[in-house]
Amino acid sequence: MNDDALTLPADLDVRLMHLKAKTKFAPDDMYVGYLPEEHQPAAEKLINDLISKLQVELPKKPSKTYLKEQISDTYAWFDLSDTEDRERCILYLEQTLEAVGVPPSERAISKWLPPFDLTAMLAHPHLEN
Repeated sequence: MNDDALTLPADLDVRLMHLKAKTKFAPDDMYVGYLPEEHQPAAEKLINDLISKLQVELPKKPSKTYLKEQISDTYAWFDLSDTEDRERCILYLEQTLEAVGVPPSERAISKWLPPFDLTAMLAHPHLEN
């Protein structure tokens, strides 16, 4: 079997629909919610758009390379200077990896995202005085 091939679960559509239906970035006992609060719907939409795209395209292109591109592209759209927001984003991306059938031994998010660039984060315009 090709190392890049991804074996999709038979219930892929159900798994992704279930994940998409969940509210994302909302406050709970461990999380204050996406800040600023008015950006929460847009953040949720980014994750849901990824899920929708995977529902349609992943069965046509069941490869880890394609999945990594989509995960990385979605992550890149987020302004994740807040650690809690970044952790929540990563949680939803990990749940997506699980839903599409990536084995637990391959779900380490560091395998799916580009290397963390602290210099780029610190140079982000919203951090400038």
